[in-house]
Amino acid sequence: SFFSTDKEINEFGTGDNEFYTVTKTASDPADKKLDNTELPYNVKFALSLKAKVNLSQIEISDSYTVRGKNIDTSSSVDVESKCPVDTLQKDEVWSCEITINVPDDLNYHDSILTNTVSVSATPEGQSTSKTDSATDYVIIGKPPADCPRVWPTDHGRITQGPEGSASHNALQAGGEEAIDIGDNFNNEETFSTFTGTVFFTDSSESTGYGKYVDIEGVCNGQVFRARYAHLLSIDAQMKAGNQIVLGQKVGRIDDTGNSNGDHLHYSFFGLPMEAPYIPQTPSPPDCEDGGTLCNTSW
Repeated sequence: SFFSTDKEINEFGTGDNEFYTVTKTASDPADKKLDNTELPYNVKFALSLKAKVNLSQIEISDSYTVRGKNIDTSSSVDVESKCPVDTLQKDEVWSCEITINVPDDLNYHDSILTNTVSVSATPEGQSTSKTDSATDYVIIGKPPADCPRVWPTDHGRITQGPEGSASHNALQAGGEEAIDIGDNFNNEETFSTFTGTVFFTDSSESTGYGKYVDIEGVCNGQVFRARYAHLLSIDAQMKAGNQIVLGQKVGRIDDTGNSNGDHLHYSFFGLPMEAPYIPQTPSPPDCEDGGTLCNTSW
C-alpha cells in the first residue's frame, strides 16, 4: 500500500494533521468500562482541538452509537451550542466535555458506546477546509466478543509488514498496524476474520485506501477495528451497523486508491498485527518486497 504523506483517516483517541490535533477521551469512567449493575450512568467524554496554524470556519459535529446484543442505535450531540467555536489562533486550544446518559435499560446491557467527534476547519492560507476526527468508547457489561484469528484471504503472501518503509511505518503513529497481502488476483474475495459489526464503508475512492470497509469488534475486553482496503467492490451486506460473522465475504480485491498492484491492505486499530490475531507474525516487522522478504505465505 502507498499513501500520501497526509494522514487521511484517523481512528481512536486522536486525529492529527499538519493544521490541528483533535482528541476524544472517555473521562468518566476513566477505565472505559461499566458493569451492567452500574446503570444508569452519565458517561463523560472530553474533547479538545489544538490549532497548529490560525484556523477559521470551524465546524464541529459529534455523535455516538450504542451496539450490543439487543441494541443498535445512533444519535447526535449538539456540541456547537454547548461549546461554540469559530476561529482559533495558532497554539490556541478549545475544549469541551459532553455527557451521555446511559439508562438502566436491558437493551443497553452488554453493549459498546462509541463516541466520535468530527472537525472541519479552514487553515490560514488554504482555500479548502481540512476534516479530521477522533473516537473513544466505553464497554458496558460483556458485549459479544471475538478476536481475529485467521487470514482474510484463502491464499496469499505478505508483501509488506507493519513496519515496512514503503508506507506502513508511517501509519503506526495514527494507531494503525497493517500488512499487505499479495499474490491475489483482481476480483478475488476477502473475508471477515472475526464476528463483529460493520462500522464504516467507503466506495468513493477519495482517500489512499481506495474502496474500503471497517469492521468493529471486541477482543479480550478491547474494542478494535479491522480495515480491508484497495477493494474492487464491497459486498452488499457490508452496511454500517450490520452484524457480520467470521468468514463472511467483505468484498473483492483490487488496487483502488494509492496502490501499485492488486493486493489487500489489511490492518488493525486497537490490536497489534501479530499472532494470535493473525496466524503468523511477519518477521522481521519491517519486511517488504524490494528489501528483506517477509517469508509468510499460505
